[in-house]
Amino acid sequence: MLKSLRTDVRRRLTRYLRSAPIAVCECNAWDSFMIQALCPDAVRIPIIPGEPAGRVLNAIPRAARMVVMHIDVSCTDGFLENEPALFDQLGARGVALLNARATDLRKRTLHERCAAAGIQSAVAAREGPPDDRVIIKTTLNAAGVPERRLVARGGRTSSRFRADLSEYITDPHGYVVCKRSEVPETAWQDPTLAVERYIDNPEGIFYRVYALGPATVVAQIWTDLEIKKLLSEARRREYHYFWTVAGEHVPLSETSDDIIRAVSVARGAAAAMQVDFHGTDCVLDTDGTVIPIDVNKTPFWGNVVRPGVLEHIRLGLEYMMGSGGVGL
Repeated sequence: MLKSLRTDVRRRLTRYLRSAPIAVCECNAWDSFMIQALCPDAVRIPIIPGEPAGRVLNAIPRAARMVVMHIDVSCTDGFLENEPALFDQLGARGVALLNARATDLRKRTLHERCAAAGIQSAVAAREGPPDDRVIIKTTLNAAGVPERRLVARGGRTSSRFRADLSEYITDPHGYVVCKRSEVPETAWQDPTLAVERYIDNPEGIFYRVYALGPATVVAQIWTDLEIKKLLSEARRREYHYFWTVAGEHVPLSETSDDIIRAVSVARGAAAAMQVDFHGTDCVLDTDGTVIPIDVNKTPFWGNVVRPGVLEHIRLGLEYMMGSGGVGL
């Protein structure tokens, strides 16, 4: 009780003594995340599952013009108690909301929404050539590590995060690449898992696409690793910049047809998942098809040097603040 009281006092002081146009409501997603590097002076408001929306509203400075919902969990619908009331009151103030609608980022959901939007997904068919390579992942991002943290923390709402946790894969480095014939029967039926086609190309290229408002940066990455991760060892990295005008992705640097497709596909997948600010991972097939494999609304940043990326995405943030968060 005393800790809760101290938190409330600190939040109230922050609300009235700090004048900042951006507030970030975050759970386990600040240190070393892109949002911290992008908005170091934002008012950071740590939140916990089941917290009353009124308490969070009281912590948001009156001067705030934008609130970013930055929760490192794949399913966040109803994360706060009486969440719709919070969003309604912020809307009545004219505050722009980022990622408030992005409540389900599970891979099975990505497959379904991409299919509905006419975007090719990586989902693997159960029937097909037995020697085709597939990859077995968890339906939760990062193998459910963020959910495991919340379960370990405990609390009256922690049980809600157990449902999608896999017993088969428990860490992001435990994804399994194998032939279709080697996939255990239980993996096809297990709702906590997602079986995808293993997609690669001779050069080992994949993409991380950052986007916010009209600003997009495509990181084109070459790697020899079988399981491709943004911060893993890479042979080469290049960055390509775009600005979206009237639905057209205008290149601001050297580009290619594959990179332009990556912008279109990543933005389309993010829109299908209702994500406003994201880092979306895409793979490149041998026929030039770009396929989204992960939409991340809390992109990690770390310490890899990415020249000009923050500066360009910050322009998109400024556009969104000027437009009241109205999308493109």
